Amino acid sequence: MSRSSDSTLIDPTIWALLADAHTARALAANPHTPVSVLDFLAQSPNPKVRAAVAANPQTATETLTRLSDDPDASVRTVAVGNPSIPRKVRERALDDRSQRVRTAAAAPPHMDPYEWQLANARREIIASADAATVMSALQTVLTDTLVMALKSDTQEVEEIHQLVGEALHGLTGLQPHALSMAVESEITSRTFTHRLATAHPARTSKPLPRPPNNTATPEDWADYLLTEVVKCYEIDSDERDHLHSRFTEVLTPVLVDTFGNARRLYYAPRALQMRTTPKS
Repeated sequence: MSRSSDSTLIDPTIWALLADAHTARALAANPHTPVSVLDFLAQSPNPKVRAAVAANPQTATETLTRLSDDPDASVRTVAVGNPSIPRKVRERALDDRSQRVRTAAAAPPHMDPYEWQLANARREIIASADAATVMSALQTVLTDTLVMALKSDTQEVEEIHQLVGEALHGLTGLQPHALSMAVESEITSRTFTHRLATAHPARTSKPLPRPPNNTATPEDWADYLLTEVVKCYEIDSDERDHLHSRFTEVLTPVLVDTFGNARRLYYAPRALQMRTTPKS
């Protein structure tokens, strides 16, 4: 499978998932999958994955145009039936060597108005997102990762959100060069207010699950959080080192207990699990 020009912007964890054909087809069919991921999936050697991309209302017209010339007739059939495909491409398909493709090109495109409305709205939101919106979404994504790992109560969620914002302050005004999958999702959903209102309460009738036997240092967390930042912003090594130091500094109060020990994690992101240390 070859990589598209922007495939390096895809979250590294997605690469492992795409090795499984069922997961790849599920992502290809999901209307909430980012356009960059769909463009990559359109290059899959599996025609069923390419066909799922061709049917997705979120797929870019350029990608649909390429799929309309796919060597597999079933992929071409689905592509020319996608309401988002340009009219001239559909008309060209009327001369396709496959009867199925010609029939699909001649038929009025079937459209689910609600799904296409959602897909179009999502594309417009992402395309119009300004620097402040991207920064706010990135702040929320990083906050969400931390509070999930720490099982934070509402008060700590607010504190971590503020601290992450302080760490990112140096990037204010920079234009993002790309958006990660997590940031795109956050921009279109804007769920932080809901998460804040429903965060794990400090007092609950149900006991919290016992934390797993691992911890991570503030430095390890800074390394991990930076991987999400550099997906969106092009920063040099000096800026990266400064941001790493800033993350470590501002997050130490919530990641280290009063005895100087790293707090136990209820959940550790996969990229952080290799760094975690066992409980003594």
